[in-house]
Amino acid sequence: MDFNTGNSGSSRGSSNDPSRSLFGGEGAQRPSSDPAGGTGSEFDLSNPLGSFLQTIRGLISDPTGFFRALPPRGSFLNPLAFAAICSVLAAIPVGVLFVLLSLLAADVTVVITALISSLVLFVAFPVGTVVSAFVNAAIYHLILYLLVRHNNAGFEATLRVLCYASFPVVLAFLFLIPILNVLVGLAISVYVVILFVIGLREMHRITTGRAAIVVLTPLAVAIVLSLLLGLLGVLIGAFAGSA
Repeated sequence: MDFNTGNSGSSRGSSNDPSRSLFGGEGAQRPSSDPAGGTGSEFDLSNPLGSFLQTIRGLISDPTGFFRALPPRGSFLNPLAFAAICSVLAAIPVGVLFVLLSLLAADVTVVITALISSLVLFVAFPVGTVVSAFVNAAIYHLILYLLVRHNNAGFEATLRVLCYASFPVVLAFLFLIPILNVLVGLAISVYVVILFVIGLREMHRITTGRAAIVVLTPLAVAIVLSLLLGLLGVLIGAFAGSA
């Protein structure tokens, strides 16, 4: 698995490289033969199974190479479909478990309810994934823009990275194992962060540090807000108890 930082001197664009104005020039250069900025293969709805497996293989074995060759521009449909398929694969074990547990109740109403819930889950997961992809990509790209201004590959590049970096959610079924759920959740989260950092670095041609700042800033804000809300709750509880 290649987590190459992409910061070697030979991989950076020179100060006279016109790509610096678009990509920031901090990461490795894209192949000059492709005007769109990439030559690698990605998920393709015209070949769903083959391209899906190839994309997964690339993300696991060489994420740096995958994102380095990924075009920053192209159809929104392919990366969004990839993320949606991953979410459906994550939902299937959960839905099956709902149905199996409902069978233990020996009640037709409970079984039917579980079946309907599972079907709703299979629809809600991909729809929610697509909506959240646009929302989250907008947030991350805003942070990226504030950090590097116009020296980036555009919103679409951020969205494409986000969609492909989220593939570890297919392992979400491991959350169903009581002993492993915490460790699995942590491992998946860390893996997604690593892929997202690599993807942003390679697509936008920024340093690893800047990519990490973009990825971790929303998490840091969420943690701070949670702590503040928790503190506020404690203060309100203490005030109410003393009143």
